[in-house]
Amino acid sequence: ESKMTKMTPDSHQNDKNQNDVDMDSYNSSPDSNILLSDSKMSEFHASDLDAISDLEKRIKFLKQQMDKGTRHIDSKTRTQRDYSNPYLLNKMIQHYEIDQYCSNYDKSVLDPKKVAEHPYDYYDAKREEKVIETVSKSDIEGHIYFLADDVLKGRETGSPELKIAASYLANSFRRYGVKPNPKTGNYYQEVKLKRVSPPKEASIEINSQVITDYVFIDAAAMTSDQDAIFLNYGLEDDYKGKDLKGKVIIVKAGSSETNDTRAAFGLRRTKQNLAKDNGVAAIIELLNTDDNMWRFIDHNFNAASLSVDLGEDESNSTETAYVWVLDKEGKMAEQFSGTKSISTKLSFSENVEEAVISQNVIGIVEGTDPKLKNEYIIYSAHYDHVGIDEPDETGDTIYNGARDNAVGTTTVLSMAENLAKYPTKRSALFILFTGEEKGLLGSSYYVENPVLPLEQMVYCFNSD
Repeated sequence: ESKMTKMTPDSHQNDKNQNDVDMDSYNSSPDSNILLSDSKMSEFHASDLDAISDLEKRIKFLKQQMDKGTRHIDSKTRTQRDYSNPYLLNKMIQHYEIDQYCSNYDKSVLDPKKVAEHPYDYYDAKREEKVIETVSKSDIEGHIYFLADDVLKGRETGSPELKIAASYLANSFRRYGVKPNPKTGNYYQEVKLKRVSPPKEASIEINSQVITDYVFIDAAAMTSDQDAIFLNYGLEDDYKGKDLKGKVIIVKAGSSETNDTRAAFGLRRTKQNLAKDNGVAAIIELLNTDDNMWRFIDHNFNAASLSVDLGEDESNSTETAYVWVLDKEGKMAEQFSGTKSISTKLSFSENVEEAVISQNVIGIVEGTDPKLKNEYIIYSAHYDHVGIDEPDETGDTIYNGARDNAVGTTTVLSMAENLAKYPTKRSALFILFTGEEKGLLGSSYYVENPVLPLEQMVYCFNSD
């Protein structure tokens, strides 16, 4: 590496004469592979590049300069700039690549003078042509409007309408020339799910009062007519010295430190496990919360839930029924804490389970580089939404899911169309997931059942 030195006119001229010889040799070389010697490679002049008339050779020369490390001398201002920085040399190379493009442009439709004055305009015009070939506003609108149409009824996971959406997406991949899922030969990955609905028959009476505001945290078929035991918060210290096998217990939500809804959510598994370990037949937890929060809880816990079917027999996994009961202002908790006898009548049927089959939609575009094509960029989005639910102010019950996530799905379709025409060095894996709104089910299933080795995935671009 040569040190930076102050250039005088004489030394500048001497260096230029030396470099002129090498530039001429480089320009006349048939294979354009001549490199300057180490001493001469360390510095060159911007004006010397004009000695290389062929733009392709000029670009190659600059790339060799970048590999070698060099310092650039501006012949007009006689100032030095360190072009051993690859970023700066890349900027010079880009400039000449633009010139090269412009020189090859169809002269019948291009004014050479305008190219010389505004080369970037014509470089951008060529890029715009490529965009026009692969991006259509009307096509994008068509995807979004179809996926968000009322006819698909909100694309709820497990619904026939979501299968229609999956078919539309798969055939879009097919139309673009995207290759199918390598494991199935089609564009689908079957995702096995399980839908669990709360008991259809349930009744709760406490001290002869019929309870109507309740939700099941865990259901178990049972019938009980016995006195319940008030067990404070139902935590470990509350069980000490007590035989509670086969008993019904009533507890307050949360703990002595915090008893809000968040605390109740956080402690529910702890309380359930303690009850199971002590042989408790049923837990009734009294939750003091407002009407808005209770509506949210009721909507989520008393509706059917979906989960990935792991193929395990879970029919006997829940032995303890666990119920939350709305206790406004904590009046029941206050009453029961000072009562020795609390009568209860409970009757619960079993959860209702059914198998549900849904689909991830998958396609592949192979990369162009012999080595890098073994690495994959994932372009993904979920295509499900929440289906039909409570009406809005207009009475509309269909949640169409245009933003969430027809737009994201359309992003992936647009990428697939583009990369099928102009593949990248790395391969592209397109995945449209089912079941996101039910708890990331499609993506969770995919990670456990990948169609290609996960170690070949280097990046995931997810659009939501």
